Amino acid sequence: MSETQRTVRLAGTALGRSRHVCAFFHTKDEEYLALIEEVLQGGKAQGHALTGLVANMEWALEDRPGVKDIVEYEPRLNFVLPNTTTP
Repeated sequence: MSETQRTVRLAGTALGRSRHVCAFFHTKDEEYLALIEEVLQGGKAQGHALTGLVANMEWALEDRPGVKDIVEYEPRLNFVLPNTTTP
């Protein structure tokens, strides 16, 4: 299948030949979560048996801006991961 004929999927729907998609995020966290979900689902859609996600969280042990936000971000990430992970 050529590049111009490749099926493009978004939110479980195949987009038609003519397509335009806008994304609006309220926070960087929403943007990151959407990116993570897209990458993990894209791997599965491209036929990869497994797509890994590795995160270095050592920064959360330091006194840095945003460290306290991880408590809110982590459950949101845990909501995304079960929908995208492969066995």
